[in-house]
Amino acid sequence: MVGTVSRLAPEKNVALFLTAAQALARTRPDVKFLVVGDGPERASLQAQFQDANIAFVGQRADVPRLLQICDVFVLASNTEGFSVALVEAMAAGRAIVAT
Repeated sequence: MVGTVSRLAPEKNVALFLTAAQALARTRPDVKFLVVGDGPERASLQAQFQDANIAFVGQRADVPRLLQICDVFVLASNTEGFSVALVEAMAAGRAIVAT
């Protein structure tokens, strides 16, 4: 499972994560992708990336539990001051891919 926790807004560049997810899924259909968060881009991202391997679960209070089911955490932000989600993923011991 590859996941991201993010506000779904342009500066977070979740579309980059999802584009990579689709590309990876073509050669590794066994890999699943998790998007945790909500925001102004949610509807358009869900419409653009309708894929059985991608699950949008919205804003959640159980982020630490969700991070435990992820093997890899992705942070694809165009700009980031201090990412709490990145620190949470590090605390969970997840492998991290970040921009």
